[in-house]
Amino acid sequence: MTARIAILGAGGQVGRLLQRAWPGPPPLWLTRRPAPDALAWDLPARPPAALSAAPAGEQAGRLAGTDTLVCLLRPPADAPVEAHAALAQVTVEAARHIGVGRLLLASSIAVYGRDGAPWDEDAPLCPANDYGRGKCAMEAVALAAPLPVTVLRLGNVVGADALSAALASAAPVTIDRTGPAGPLRSVIGAGALARVLLALAHRAEVPPVLNVALPGAVGMADLARAAGRHAGWRAPGPAALARAEMRVDRLQRLLPRTLPPADAAALIAEWQCADRAA
Repeated sequence: MTARIAILGAGGQVGRLLQRAWPGPPPLWLTRRPAPDALAWDLPARPPAALSAAPAGEQAGRLAGTDTLVCLLRPPADAPVEAHAALAQVTVEAARHIGVGRLLLASSIAVYGRDGAPWDEDAPLCPANDYGRGKCAMEAVALAAPLPVTVLRLGNVVGADALSAALASAAPVTIDRTGPAGPLRSVIGAGALARVLLALAHRAEVPPVLNVALPGAVGMADLARAAGRHAGWRAPGPAALARAEMRVDRLQRLLPRTLPPADAAALIAEWQCADRAA
């Protein structure tokens, strides 16, 4: 049976990449602003209870019967830590109001902090910055909710991270010299992420926490080289992190086809191909 999936935050960077990469019949794309082939729903500005009243009646009708709600929303970059928890709370309320069977909530590798990589899902959370602390607060709210919730700790999504923005610009690319390939990161492409979400939506049971990335890690300098960009080196500052890598064994066991190891050339080729086709 085909699961009915709705994806909040489809107008953001990751959401737009997913729209280009989604295999098969698309889910219900939910964006904050009106967009082609999407349903406009500014969740933080429109309380879930308003779904059943005008002008939200259309949203309520189209969302009825949703099996899995995926939330990619995140507060603005300068939002306080508390904003992440507040967003989780309103998302949980929305999921309960719609009556979904499962909520998949995007979190981040940033919850793990700086030490002990590669991390599995049982590693202690020790965020090193406000973004990571906000994601920890978000996870705590979501996992305490009275409905099935899985938080997805995402690695860098190629095409939606800071390095991708630098590679797509005309400005020089500069990378911390933390090693021969620069900082090592857990990463995933939009195609693999779409397949993961689709597979999880069709499973009867999903663990409450999952690391989501391709196996292994790639160097930022390798990604830049694969994109045809020369990267200059800089001395790493105190905040530079040489390695941020997650173990994904738990995720691999849930997928019909295991994810391939992270490969810089393949990831960049996928992103650039989708970008040209957009």
